[in-house]
Amino acid sequence: VVRINSGTVNGNTFWYVGGNGPLNVGTSAITWLTANAGFQSQQGIATLFTAIPSLRFSGATQIFTLGYSTAGFGAGTYTKWTGAALPSWGQGVWWTTDADGVVWQLSAEQPRVSQFGAVGDGSRPYLTITATGTDDLDAFHRGAAWCYLYRKKALYTEPRTFFVSNTIQLGGFGTGGVSSFHGVSLIGLSPFAWGGTGSWDGQRYPATCIVTNNADRPCIAISSGRGIAVKDI
Repeated sequence: VVRINSGTVNGNTFWYVGGNGPLNVGTSAITWLTANAGFQSQQGIATLFTAIPSLRFSGATQIFTLGYSTAGFGAGTYTKWTGAALPSWGQGVWWTTDADGVVWQLSAEQPRVSQFGAVGDGSRPYLTITATGTDDLDAFHRGAAWCYLYRKKALYTEPRTFFVSNTIQLGGFGTGGVSSFHGVSLIGLSPFAWGGTGSWDGQRYPATCIVTNNADRPCIAISSGRGIAVKDI
């Protein structure tokens, strides 16, 4: 991605430098496409998923975000949707509409929990049950439900600490009106390794941690499901 600090915006579809170029960056020259309608109509870039409703993407068929609600976390690809109505529970989570009313839905081969609104700012002092952070429980359930809906085998987690207020259910039922799901695994993107790069309040743990305040129930439960795995968490 090349950031241009001066030039012209074409309907929020792409940025280009006035004139025919080339533009020198170091010792390399970049020739800019300024009149190719096919290039202009295919791709758009939005800052955040949550910003899409305020933007327009004239002629675009795909847009690429730099984050979900915070730049650098939860980036994704969204495809223009013109088919049947999408599930209402996914609106504002994995699909949304832009300022022109065009529907955009997540397109992901390796879906990550951050693409469903997880924040991953949790913490829990070592050997205590007092955890804090943004509650990411719904993001896990909605991500797993999306995986079931689109026949994905796993939901992936980034190397962060996620706080959940209750049990993450993997298996035969969902919560809060989310469709039931089966056979969806939960996998950390960083391999499990004691002494790894992740930490839990200074203790060297796997890069992905899930913490909760509950001492009377599991953090993750698998029920009525087949082929489900929890790995590298």
